[in-house]
Amino acid sequence: MEIGILLLRLAIGLVLAAHGTQKLFDWFGGPGLSGVGASFENLGFRPGKLYAFLAGASQIGGGLLLALGLLTPLGAAAVIAVMLVAAVSVHAKAFFVQNGGFEYALVIAVIALSVTFTGPGPVSLDAAFGLPLAGPRWAAAALVVGIACAIVTLRNRRPPGNEASPLRADRASAVTSDAGEIQRECAHSAIEHLGNNRGARFYRCEGCRLVFIVEGDSMLALPSTQPGAPSRPSSLS
Repeated sequence: MEIGILLLRLAIGLVLAAHGTQKLFDWFGGPGLSGVGASFENLGFRPGKLYAFLAGASQIGGGLLLALGLLTPLGAAAVIAVMLVAAVSVHAKAFFVQNGGFEYALVIAVIALSVTFTGPGPVSLDAAFGLPLAGPRWAAAALVVGIACAIVTLRNRRPPGNEASPLRADRASAVTSDAGEIQRECAHSAIEHLGNNRGARFYRCEGCRLVFIVEGDSMLALPSTQPGAPSRPSSLS
């Protein structure tokens, strides 16, 4: 039995550590921090290089701890966290690995948890140092810590398209500034932004029934019933 646990630990732990070195050091044909960082950015983990480093370090650290049978619950927690983040952020749309699913991540996480339940066996550094870090309580602790770390990581994720671009921020700032200027002109607070067209910004004040056209530092006010005072620009940007 002890040989079986040893082989399982070595296989899973060293494979995980090798994946981590691909991320951190370009080893075994890996893309390194720059390549993995760019992928993490696309997934919404920013800064990408930081999250790539954390993922690679967790795989190397957790994998080596499992392979050595040292502080087994800590190694299992690191592996569980990495696999959960991968399953949710990359592989959640399918189960089987050939479809890009979370099958592989699930199997690795369950094996790491199982080793914590059974213990790393007598051929391990935990056994050599007399560390009784095995059993249901330690497995539960590893699972809770792993899930908590994964949740924290995923909560900090910003999927592409959710963040405000500098252009949108500039436009929002301009609209706020324009509204303040118009309110000083007409003394009404209900100012509606109709949209933008060819660099000009269009607003309407229902209180004084005026349409305001702002372009650069210039502002033109037209009665909303006057020809040429559009209710809404025909082409909005």
